Amino acid sequence: MKYAPFYNHLLKVYIQNYYLLLPISIILISCIGAFGTLILSMEGMNLINVLHLLVVVVLAMIYLVGVIGQLPRERSFFLLYFGVVFELILVAYHFFTFSG
Repeated sequence: MKYAPFYNHLLKVYIQNYYLLLPISIILISCIGAFGTLILSMEGMNLINVLHLLVVVVLAMIYLVGVIGQLPRERSFFLLYFGVVFELILVAYHFFTFSG
């Protein structure tokens, strides 16, 4: 995998600085989820936007529940990484296709 060294480097940093990065990661994923909710609700509530809104909220909540449930650090980073990436893709898509 071409991107595996990047993921592994971030995982190493996350594990070494877990208690420092924990509040930052919670704020990050929550803010991305809130911005996604704002963009999606501004577009109106059709079925696709409701499903995307559900995905954005669920991705943020999965990480938060995983951290509160004290998942191992590797798994919590996996949830954070792919949650943030997928949320950013959805938010970017709706941000650049928003017609106002």
